[in-house]
Amino acid sequence: MIKIIAIKTDTDYLISDNTENKGYYSSYLHNLFFDGVKPEKTFKSDWFKIKNKPVKIEREVISPSINKRFELKSEFDKGVFKKVWLYSEAYDEDSEIVDEFKDIRVLYDYKEDKQPNTLESIEFEWKTLLEIEVYTEPQGFSYKTIGKWHNDVSPSVTQSNLEYNILSQVLTPSILLHTQPCKLSSKATYDIIRAFIKENINPRVAEIKSDYDFCFSVHKKISIAKPYTYQIDVNSSIFGGRKKKPKYETRLVDKKSIQIFEMTHNQAGGNGRGYDKYTLVTPFEAENQEALKKYIDAYLEHLINVINEPLCECDKCNGTGVLFDQEIEKI
Repeated sequence: MIKIIAIKTDTDYLISDNTENKGYYSSYLHNLFFDGVKPEKTFKSDWFKIKNKPVKIEREVISPSINKRFELKSEFDKGVFKKVWLYSEAYDEDSEIVDEFKDIRVLYDYKEDKQPNTLESIEFEWKTLLEIEVYTEPQGFSYKTIGKWHNDVSPSVTQSNLEYNILSQVLTPSILLHTQPCKLSSKATYDIIRAFIKENINPRVAEIKSDYDFCFSVHKKISIAKPYTYQIDVNSSIFGGRKKKPKYETRLVDKKSIQIFEMTHNQAGGNGRGYDKYTLVTPFEAENQEALKKYIDAYLEHLINVINEPLCECDKCNGTGVLFDQEIEKI
């Protein structure tokens, strides 16, 4: 007897034998035939799809081979040796090769005739848990983060990192869990934002100042209204006495740096409040996985657009205000 739970949709049935909703489960359903047809796989390894509620469920039974024998190889067929030894002649009841055949075994090829497998009906218990009008599988959910090596960016935040409340996990079949409210941890949110900015920042417009597992900040490079120059002794050092004559270089200052974004996460610092005075990032969350992905994508796009938008000081107010990209083009 096999117990099957089902969810009826507008086009088919979703079925599973994981009746206790275990986190790790190896399903047997992919080996079965439902009214003569094997079930279709879904994105969940313990859930499958069939068109209709089955009248019968069958499993394949492997039929044993028959006519097991040893046939004499053609090159040795000179009328000296038997052309065929039956398996029962060549081996005794203990599956030991008999003495008469042992020395000539290499002259023969083993042969057997395969029989078609058969289908055997099995009893089953069917329980429809619920009916839903429309079912759609979740789309890909994968975001890059910083890997083990500081500049290594690789996918590591996926749907497996999504967090659901206990009630949803207990009451919702795993194949529908992606339709429930979900969120990412503060650390996962931090990792996604950090990696996205590192990959997409325009270094001519902005620069990363702090870049650690516990804090992160970005500064905007703002063109100043009245550039100026200054001289510096490139042979001067704060780490020891002078060994060379002064050598002066004139350098141009045409930009200033202003912090535009900073964050930390609740695992930094070990107190749940993040690192130092950095702003604790708000975890991404939404009413379901699809909505969460749309929200994250929109947030990242808006954030990088703000970071990468060129700014310059307003020359009319001595830098009290700034001009955005469109206003700069008009000048």
